[in-house]
Amino acid sequence: MQLTSIFIYCLIPELRQDLPGKKIKRILISQDKKNILILVRDKNEQKGLFFSSHPDFFRTEILSEKEIQGGKINFSPTSFFKHLENTRIQKIEQLDFDRVINISCIRKTKEKEERLDLVMELTGRNSNLILKRSKDERILDCLKKIDPQKSRYRQIGIGLKYNPPPHPEKKNPFKIEKESFEKLLKEEKEKEVGKFLIQTFNGLDDNLSQRICYDSFLKPDAKINQLSPQQKTRFWENFCNIIKDLKIYKISPRIILDENKNPTSLSLFDLPSLSQDKKLEFEKLNSALKEFFKQKIEKEKFIKQKTNLSLLIHKNIFRLEKRLVKLEKDQEEAKDYQKYKRFGDLLIFYQTRIKKGKDKIILKDAFEETQPEVEIEINPLLSPLKNAQAYFKKYKKSKEGQKVIKTRLEKTNSETKELENLLSELEKKEKLSNLEKIKDRLLKLGYSRKKEKIKKEKKKKKLKYSPREFSTSEGLKILVGKSQQENDYLTFHIAKSYDLWFHAQDVGGSHVILKKQTKDQSPSKESITQAAKAAAYFSQARESSKV
Repeated sequence: MQLTSIFIYCLIPELRQDLPGKKIKRILISQDKKNILILVRDKNEQKGLFFSSHPDFFRTEILSEKEIQGGKINFSPTSFFKHLENTRIQKIEQLDFDRVINISCIRKTKEKEERLDLVMELTGRNSNLILKRSKDERILDCLKKIDPQKSRYRQIGIGLKYNPPPHPEKKNPFKIEKESFEKLLKEEKEKEVGKFLIQTFNGLDDNLSQRICYDSFLKPDAKINQLSPQQKTRFWENFCNIIKDLKIYKISPRIILDENKNPTSLSLFDLPSLSQDKKLEFEKLNSALKEFFKQKIEKEKFIKQKTNLSLLIHKNIFRLEKRLVKLEKDQEEAKDYQKYKRFGDLLIFYQTRIKKGKDKIILKDAFEETQPEVEIEINPLLSPLKNAQAYFKKYKKSKEGQKVIKTRLEKTNSETKELENLLSELEKKEKLSNLEKIKDRLLKLGYSRKKEKIKKEKKKKKLKYSPREFSTSEGLKILVGKSQQENDYLTFHIAKSYDLWFHAQDVGGSHVILKKQTKDQSPSKESITQAAKAAAYFSQARESSKV
């Protein structure tokens, strides 16, 4: 969900209610440099103006003193926007009905009066916070610098003159007349009414489109050329009703939920077509925004942590299963440890008859009544006595090894079962707080490291990795690890929580990541097949007919 120009329009009155007249005291920044917290105060209270340039969660919010003290994000003082400190907020406005908010500030002294503008550009991945002088539009500071290499059309940097983002080509819904609306309907007669609203008018999102269609007794997928004159008139009237309410900020913010109670979008009006259990109502848009993004961010963290835990558990189950195969093989070899003693006894019994230089001999078993022939492999460089001693040593080691192997098998089976149970438990978890018990258990089992150890690891010099890279037929990246370390780096550092992970089943092989371009993208079946083939090819089962 993106903040549209209409959301910004409706948020402006709430910003004006809380901020003008307050003095900017401190500027704080988050560790990832994506979030800024501006602390403002008057005689009565302290508030926080929060801005995020996060590509998925870009937004601005007003925080109460309680929320600031509660530590919404780990912030620290910064030299960014130092010119803004000790100025007083005067005016807040939306620039040109775009996703841009201009906050005018003033600093008065006996000698001079300085006017500054803090510009919040809430434009998706390009979201930015810019401070400029009002008199000459020169930029004093910015959260993100944009040089000619990043954009030929618009540069942002200290000392440059500020140019606003390109204006949307869509129509302003607040300035449309009936005649123009009817003309647009004729021009776009092949379109569905829902898409017509979203694609024609700046700021109209899917929820507003649904509400206008609902009030007009139209299905969003109804074609314009199939509407009767009466339906077109009703369509225009209900469009006007919604725009009229928006103009005077007569809104009823709601968070829209999916079947699992997860937030999917924000709506400025009630959506009567949805059942009540799929909507959360709020008095203020700012409150709805805060709750919506709080839940979305928590869900994102949950998915990421759950995915990482799942990969960690799968990785260790795979490692234990490999160990189990080796132990079972060792156990099978050590099962006949008595024969090594018999070989040693026979070599001593016949030592005078055995000539040095042979790699195997056939002897009659003198200790059996029937005296069957026994083939014994020997080292041609050693004497019969030395070969006998080697077999006695192997006998002793195998005999003791049986006990060790049995203990290790029991432990390995126990750990595998516990990890499988943890994996089953993990799959049922739906909240971030529910993952702590699983983390603690993995820590006790030795499969997870404490934060202190992780911090020390991060201080070490980072290794450079260059995984194999391919492209699918639809242009998606396929990344393939070249080593165990690179596999781990690829899975835990490069891959996003929504990317697709591939690995050949039950055999060693490379980790393969199919990179999605956006979180909501669904790769084609062909892309998934190509990534799966890469995982099969870069595995120990490459030559198998079935992987």
